[in-house]
Amino acid sequence: DWVCEKKSLIKSPKTLHYLNVPLYLRFNISQRSHLLVGASYYQLMATTSKVTHVTENSFGVVESSSEKQTGEHPGFRKNDVAAFLGYEFTLFERMNAGLQFSYGFFDITLNEYHPDLTEYSDRNISLQLQLKYDLIRH
Repeated sequence: DWVCEKKSLIKSPKTLHYLNVPLYLRFNISQRSHLLVGASYYQLMATTSKVTHVTENSFGVVESSSEKQTGEHPGFRKNDVAAFLGYEFTLFERMNAGLQFSYGFFDITLNEYHPDLTEYSDRNISLQLQLKYDLIRH
């Protein structure tokens, strides 16, 4: 009896880690309420992926193990630009709480690396709850 064995590696990205550099205009609606309009530059630093090692033979899966791995992952754009709109409320001098919605361009550059993600929208869309402290007085 001869049994053929096949080993495969499946990488599923779970988290993208970005360095974010925003540039925006802040409009004062009142003394404590502010509207933000601007753009952000995103630089992809790393991804955190679930890596699954699968060993199977002609009868089915023999062994499967998963681990978390952080590093570079092909198929994602290394930089991105996103437009955003936000609202901030001044809690006290130089301390603000806010909510920001941003909409970016395509994150995925090579669809063959992410066939399960490309049937959905592959844009950089986020909703952020923020707590900010102004280090420099303006």
